[in-house]
Amino acid sequence: MLRGRLLAAAAALLVLAAASWLPALGSDLLTPGQPDLGRPPLPPLTTRPLMPRGPVEAARDFFLALAGALAQEPLPGPRGRATTPPAPSSPAAPAPPAEEAPDPPPGGGSQRGAATALEAEDGFAAAYAYLDPAWRQRLSFATFVAGWRPFRHLDLLAAVAAGHPPFDPRSVRVFVEVRSLVPSGEGLAVAFSYGFYVAAPTAQGWRLTGGGLRPEGFGAFAAGAGSADDATAVALAAARARALAAGVVAAPGPVTFQAATMPNVQLARVRLGTHAYTVMLYRLVDGGWVALETTGG
Repeated sequence: MLRGRLLAAAAALLVLAAASWLPALGSDLLTPGQPDLGRPPLPPLTTRPLMPRGPVEAARDFFLALAGALAQEPLPGPRGRATTPPAPSSPAAPAPPAEEAPDPPPGGGSQRGAATALEAEDGFAAAYAYLDPAWRQRLSFATFVAGWRPFRHLDLLAAVAAGHPPFDPRSVRVFVEVRSLVPSGEGLAVAFSYGFYVAAPTAQGWRLTGGGLRPEGFGAFAAGAGSADDATAVALAAARARALAAGVVAAPGPVTFQAATMPNVQLARVRLGTHAYTVMLYRLVDGGWVALETTGG
């Protein structure tokens, strides 16, 4: 659990609990409210699976391995206020040989500082192993570590299957949302990011073939993000995009919502003329909505 405080910023924002993350602040997904800063993270790994058995597991275990690696890194200075994060330069770019993670760089020693650094490298190597060989060939282990090391802490808040990439039915898109601490001025800032990763089956289990994160836009919350109207707009845009891809142009009908079994997820039913679509929506911590998958037509 993180300690520290979130100070309210311009239009309303982030707040870190003094002793722990605050409890969730909203219950009804369709009711505008404060950002859900206390959203609980997924539990950490107790074992390190070598062959992820599914796409969501591959993305989840990748980020949980990263979280373990970053937990070994020393935390510099006092924590600062919460801000929007810089997206990692290469959130997870993989690339090497076959299936095993590379050995951590040489180093270590009898002192605790050296031991901690070596443990962190072990964790980064475990995360790096979840990237498929082609991605690892595009990104060296050293570059991978350098891209993630600025993060001082990482919580995985969500990992949700989000359909298939275009023209690639074997692969699966996985939506993720993370909370992190990043350097800011003389201290650290709480940051929230989200993005999509693609996982594909291999002989060694599911591996990540690409993906990235982007910062959440808390400034949009004051302009209505998180409201029912915003969810409607996102659902309509997603349905229209699928319809246009199939050559369908029609006037929209009413949009209705249905609760889903997954936390922070809702299903929107959209009609465009005689065509019906279902859009799976995810509510971000900042109150905005993201369309994860659109089906129907």
